[in-house]
Amino acid sequence: MTICKYCNANEIPEHSNWNCCDEHACVVKMHEEAGYVRHCPNGLEPSCFMSCGLMTECEHGDHPDYLFPVEVEYVGERQSDLSEWDYMNEQHALVFANGSVAVTMYETCSSTWMLSPRRGEKGLCLGGHLHEANKYKLTEKSLAEIKEYVKKKYENQEERFLRLLNPVKHAQCEPISEEVLNTIWSND
Repeated sequence: MTICKYCNANEIPEHSNWNCCDEHACVVKMHEEAGYVRHCPNGLEPSCFMSCGLMTECEHGDHPDYLFPVEVEYVGERQSDLSEWDYMNEQHALVFANGSVAVTMYETCSSTWMLSPRRGEKGLCLGGHLHEANKYKLTEKSLAEIKEYVKKKYENQEERFLRLLNPVKHAQCEPISEEVLNTIWSND
């Protein structure tokens, strides 16, 4: 029986190739000691330990457009020949979201998700390289987090839009002439 050197409390499981117990904090300390770099822009604990020496909040947490992790659940018909493990929730990396759709990355594949209830049930997968449409759904918690992100991202967009529609009312300059507008919008 070997005791974990990071917590001095737990035993290292016999099946483990690590020199620490299975407690998450000990696993993180072990990787930090081995020289792994923490890349967690949202301040969350790392859950993905990459062979390149990077610790991220989730798989694809190193993607240039990564926003935050989201949970996805299976809502399709369950097959009797698959185990419960096949239906466990998945953690995806959110890389894009607006008021209508979201795009996530999981196992090097992207999926698109419905955010607007106008075209179907909110949160359903519209399709992707890995997930079939209408068989997976963003969890309610993830939908709420995405909604909050979109709300913050676009909270001043209405004013910008109004300025574009009526530049005379919202600007301290002369109105744009009809001739200039026609030149800008012409196809020539």
